[in-house]
Amino acid sequence: MYGKFTWKIENFSEISKRELRSKCFEVGGYKWYILVYPQGCDVHNHLSLFLCVADYDKLLPGWSHFAQFTIAVVNKDPKKSKYSDTLHRFCKKEHDWGWKKFMELGKVLDGFTVADTLVIKAQVQVIHEKIARPFRCLDPQYRRELVRVYLTNVEVRFFYFVFLLFDAVALARMNILSHKHSGIDNIAETQSKQRNIFLRSEEINSIRAFLVLSNS
Repeated sequence: MYGKFTWKIENFSEISKRELRSKCFEVGGYKWYILVYPQGCDVHNHLSLFLCVADYDKLLPGWSHFAQFTIAVVNKDPKKSKYSDTLHRFCKKEHDWGWKKFMELGKVLDGFTVADTLVIKAQVQVIHEKIARPFRCLDPQYRRELVRVYLTNVEVRFFYFVFLLFDAVALARMNILSHKHSGIDNIAETQSKQRNIFLRSEEINSIRAFLVLSNS
């Protein structure tokens, strides 16, 4: 039910066609292909990418299936590769799905073409069970890849911001408390608040450890 596909488009800068189709590949008993618009589909200055069901008009009437898929345009620096993923119910009326504004054309030349070759990768999983909880049905390898990408692009940046903000707030609180309080009672109160700051920092460190393990 899960499969991968890699498409290398050579001489990308010389392409004058409005759209390009990859070779067909089979996943989950269905044939698929990637559709790319080098100059954008109904938009300007963007690369448009779609995943399509091949020969959809030849399938049995009333056909439909859910698929979780990821499309990536590979950068020579893997950390800069552009990923987009979604869950979609494919049917006769919606046999293709993707992104009109996958990425700006101006960014394609920033490490995404090597020897004028653009590399596009797709990961597809057809889901027949537990439609309401599709993430649990994914192939373990695909699930790990999604977690890695999301942690890299979202959570890590978010928690890094939280770490910086927390450090700044904690330092400011400690400086204020140390200057404003002088009595014995106030010193005890200051120490108590500093212990609370320490405990909260331990919670943040636990989150940091979790993220490191998740990315390993």
